[in-house]
Amino acid sequence: VERHGKRLRHARAGDSVTLALNGDREDLENVRVGHVLCCPRNPIPMVSTFLAQILTFDIAVPLTIGFQGVMYWQSVNEPVVLSRLLCLVDKQSGEISRKRPRAIGSSSTAIVQVQCQRAVCLERFADF
Repeated sequence: VERHGKRLRHARAGDSVTLALNGDREDLENVRVGHVLCCPRNPIPMVSTFLAQILTFDIAVPLTIGFQGVMYWQSVNEPVVLSRLLCLVDKQSGEISRKRPRAIGSSSTAIVQVQCQRAVCLERFADF
């Protein structure tokens, strides 16, 4: 593992590193940009549905159930659909201001359920 040309014994989350991998050529050919390497004893969960807290800015059309978008995460662009609108959150207090809204308008914070087309590696926010 190297960072900025210096060898390291380990790297931390968020570090941009260069890895030298050894192993079966067939296994190494399956490693691609966007893949996640983790400890086999503590793997990162693969999920296709998750809850997310989102913040909208100046949007022309309110977000509703079935809204299709793209999730940009690391180097991955994943098509997603909003499958549930759970609640609106007050930006000042962080408390729930409205449960089960019909739509999410401009300058809003909300907790939504997101559905991906395929499973992605996603760590739980509560674990950090």
